[in-house]
Amino acid sequence: MRRVTRYHHVVTTAAELRERLDARFDSTARAELAIPGTRSPEGWPPPRLPPALRESITGAALLAAADHHAHSTSSRATSSTSADGLPEPLALHYTHFMPRQQIEQLCRGASPAHALLWRPLELAELPRLHAALGDLYAIVSAAGLDPTALCGAASPAELIAARPTIAELYVHTLFGRGLPMLGAYPPELAVMARDLDLEAAPEQVIDLHLSGQIVHELCHGPAREHDRPPPPWLLIEAAALHLGACARREHVFPVTPAEAVPGVSLFVLLGEALARRHGRGTLWSLLTSGDDRALGATVSSTLAALGWQDWLRRRQPPFSPDALRALDWLRLADAARAPTRAGALGQLCLRTEATGVATPAAIAALLELPALDDAAARTPWSELPWWHDAPEPADVALLDLAVHALLQVHRMAPNFQTHPADPPDGVLTIDVAACELSRARHPAGVFAEPARWLFPPALARGLAERGARHVRLTGVSRARAAAAIAALGDLFHATTPLAGDTRLDLGA
Repeated sequence: MRRVTRYHHVVTTAAELRERLDARFDSTARAELAIPGTRSPEGWPPPRLPPALRESITGAALLAAADHHAHSTSSRATSSTSADGLPEPLALHYTHFMPRQQIEQLCRGASPAHALLWRPLELAELPRLHAALGDLYAIVSAAGLDPTALCGAASPAELIAARPTIAELYVHTLFGRGLPMLGAYPPELAVMARDLDLEAAPEQVIDLHLSGQIVHELCHGPAREHDRPPPPWLLIEAAALHLGACARREHVFPVTPAEAVPGVSLFVLLGEALARRHGRGTLWSLLTSGDDRALGATVSSTLAALGWQDWLRRRQPPFSPDALRALDWLRLADAARAPTRAGALGQLCLRTEATGVATPAAIAALLELPALDDAAARTPWSELPWWHDAPEPADVALLDLAVHALLQVHRMAPNFQTHPADPPDGVLTIDVAACELSRARHPAGVFAEPARWLFPPALARGLAERGARHVRLTGVSRARAAAAIAALGDLFHATTPLAGDTRLDLGA
């Protein structure tokens, strides 16, 4: 089907947009590779715009043009679209800044920290990476998926034999040929250089600072072709980070400062909720197939519509702060998985399924929908399916992640890192109606403060029926995490009436 958009009376097809994106990226890459001192190792694949990104930007261009046509007399119309029909700043970010940084990072840097990306890996000397890869292969296989399709080799040993450095592992992943590797930007490299200056062994520096990052990139799966827009970024990140957290929890909930991929626990929350409802194998299959339809038509269309609405509202590349709305995403995903039980929000989800998001007509219909995340934020959990579901062991198991998500802080130390940390006042609080477990603002925190996570709605309903509106758990620390989790579990399993403001003291 010929997909067209109108921009200044010029008809632009999706194929033409793809060609323009590839041409802009290739022009940048050629210029960067021509700079003296740039290395291109033998067999190194040439840079290219990752197809998943190309399709996403093409979809954004179609949507921006439809929005322009719908609002051609308003000030919204063309502020972020360039003369060639490409959406800025997305196109500029991914066809100019990103390839420049990727080539600088992997092909030109000459410092001892850059050299770590090319240092041959010995798994026996990298305990974090060794353990994470072993568990990654095991849990992917247990979920009924093929780890070779995800990672590119049948075992960790074969993977490292074929791709023996961090750089070579990275370049074959979903974004590896077109984006710099997360965790190895200049601020992170400066921290690694400092550790090397303090005479830390290179393997220690790699294992602490890069293990979590490279496992995360491997969890994104391999580079692959796309003939349709991929699942929304929030869903892909949720699946990849959930898989990485299952492979090695410390890569999201750290025991040692700097070992975690920073600031990502709220993505893991969305992944955990989706895995609970649809199965780990279904969620993780997105990472090898790039097809979110296994989650069901309504969930797929609703989350895709949410992603496109977010693009229209902000018109900028996605970044980690997007996850600050994870609890709204959860409400929306819960409504979408059982829309007939979710009232007005469920009806909105059904409208996204009825219109789709793949054609100009569907895009125009999408523009008429209310903001899905705002509608979710206004919807109380008591109107959604999860609140009314019978509690399951998976709900109680979620308390473990919830507590650990609040026993950390995102800080600048000196770059952005996630560190283990006690609650500032030793207190965790449950807002029963909002299904939120939270702690006070950490004075050193620079992101997602005050921290909050989901308290499972089916468990919250039980507390509400016994009279609780708020629960205050005191005496909480990392050393007493197991006691805090057990106390919350015991609170749910009890049957006695509760005060509106219930207090639990781990020291009592």
